Amino acid sequence: MVALVLVMTGAACAVDSGEQGGGTCTSSGKCDAPGSVRSELEDLDDPIARWLLASPMTDSGILRTDYLTAVEKVAEQMGCGMASMRTFVLSDDLVAGRPFPRLISTLCSDDDTRASEFFIAASFADDADPDDVNVTNLEMFAWDTTARRYRFYATLPIQGRDEVQVEVEVRRCTQCHLNSRSLDDDGMPMLPIMNELTRPWPHWNAEPDFPSHTFELTDETKSAPNFSALTGGGRLASAALFEQIVRSGQSNRVIASRLRARRDPADVGQAMALLRPLFCDEQVNYATEDFSSGVMPASAVVTGGTRDMFLAVRPNDWPWQWLNADVIRFQEASGDRVAMLPVRGAADVEYEKRLVSVKALTPQQVLRIRALDWSTPVFSTIRCDLWKQARARLRSAPPDLSATPTNSELMALLYSEIMVLDKHSLLAGTGDQVVAVRDAAGLEELRAALAAGTVATGDCAADGFCLVDLIGFGNLLDGRAKASEASGGRAALLDDRERRLCVVQDDFAARPAFDRAACLGADSGPASSKDLPGQGVGSFAGANQEVRLIPDGGPGGVTSRISATGTEDDSVELVNLRLAIAHGWRGDLTVRLTAPSGETRDVVSFDPSDSSDDVDGIFLVVFDSPTAGDGEWQLTVVDSAAGEQGFLEAWSLGIHALAPSLDSPGSRTAPF
Repeated sequence: MVALVLVMTGAACAVDSGEQGGGTCTSSGKCDAPGSVRSELEDLDDPIARWLLASPMTDSGILRTDYLTAVEKVAEQMGCGMASMRTFVLSDDLVAGRPFPRLISTLCSDDDTRASEFFIAASFADDADPDDVNVTNLEMFAWDTTARRYRFYATLPIQGRDEVQVEVEVRRCTQCHLNSRSLDDDGMPMLPIMNELTRPWPHWNAEPDFPSHTFELTDETKSAPNFSALTGGGRLASAALFEQIVRSGQSNRVIASRLRARRDPADVGQAMALLRPLFCDEQVNYATEDFSSGVMPASAVVTGGTRDMFLAVRPNDWPWQWLNADVIRFQEASGDRVAMLPVRGAADVEYEKRLVSVKALTPQQVLRIRALDWSTPVFSTIRCDLWKQARARLRSAPPDLSATPTNSELMALLYSEIMVLDKHSLLAGTGDQVVAVRDAAGLEELRAALAAGTVATGDCAADGFCLVDLIGFGNLLDGRAKASEASGGRAALLDDRERRLCVVQDDFAARPAFDRAACLGADSGPASSKDLPGQGVGSFAGANQEVRLIPDGGPGGVTSRISATGTEDDSVELVNLRLAIAHGWRGDLTVRLTAPSGETRDVVSFDPSDSSDDVDGIFLVVFDSPTAGDGEWQLTVVDSAAGEQGFLEAWSLGIHALAPSLDSPGSRTAPF
């Protein structure tokens, strides 16, 4: 068999659950009643909803099912036999702390478009057999043909019973399928699979010895009953097929749905969201040097999509290798191979091309965006800040929409509103000219020139900005490409890779394994590594991302564990803890941490009247007696009052180090 390799966090959310609580009112005035899962399904038009409505599921969503049963029932709804089921195996160590499979299956798998209608995934170990996958802890996506969006479902095993709790439009983990955590979803449709899977092949083919790549499955896992049932009988399929199915879902469903919104009645929030991928990186992919050839995709040094816009202006006769061959070639004969370099996501690039193809914007307008911060191919704060600042202005002073009946007309108006710096337009020059700004230093120089009205053609190298035609802009990009190809270029890209990976760690729920210590500064939140004693002793930083249902009103609560190794310290007195809990009334909660020595300390106990949602923060936990660092650390969360259901979403622990960052609880979004 072939085990494909993908590295990400938050791809699935397993839950340890007790019985669902009934509706109650507390003395503090808090009332809550369990919603009807069946009523949530009635207006949905997808094969999972149709299966569940026809099933013996209770109104509150209790059902007896498993992976293969779900696939069989959905196959009936889709009109595809079980013979059309294909399973893809991805492996990483982020859930189990050791190489462990994530299984994803599709139906109607000989037709990429039909196959992209349904995905089912299982990612966690079976309690009865830790070498096998749990086939009742599931995530599922299905395409709603009426709403033109993917619906997100999950099943949560109920502890001590052979039933599961069905969740509809699951709030937890949705950020993995949307955009970076610094951006609201703004109602845009989510992806069925983690965002970098839009173009997974460069990710899967990272260099073999890169630490986030090699996750060979054990023979015990390959021969385990559940794993064998889901992959045997000719069901196991290749990465190449999976890539085509995912791309079909992204292009033919998600992007098409997003573009369709341009015909909707003019709405500032929606139109701004339609423009956002051109300015802010919603998605991210990873580029890797082609074995020992010294060849890298040009998107490593020139913003992805720039080449497409030049070709849309004119399909040939451009003089640059980075555009014509779409690669750069290192001149050095040797050097560390560049692998897993974050680049602009293929989903954003494809959406941008489609936006131009429907004439919502011109290629020249897009190239004006690309010319801003042109030396920063991905994660440009200059470009994204222009969009964010325009959104803030428009929220406080919405434009007159009388002359813009649809989002399509409104987008042209908003484009001009975004391309503004300190009240001065960045759209100087003729249609084939762009204001080229090298980086943040050039932006400061440009501010002064805009204020003085002196932006003109000039020496970009000297001023950091200039007004140039497209040939001049292409020459600037060619200079950057040639500098990357020359001696020392590979080393510079390796340094830049570390910077980009730090951004990914901070801003994207789905991300490769990476030593976060290189990203930490002196002021990294409420607690920093300088606050933690024993810096000369071995450190540990680990996380448990397995989501668990907190028993509602149960005195025992839920317990999650992290095994620490490598500290070789028997006198730890202080640890750094990061916590993410989704809950509707956090005053119900008490959180405790138990050290390997057995000593238990309260992390936080909220006032019962505290009606705020969620817990998302960093805590320093001090122990009365020194404890060993190595061993099992246990986090216990107790919900002392019935009525509000909650989840322990994730937690991380740092010993002589900061606790690793986590996905924020919930999907907090701001209305426009």
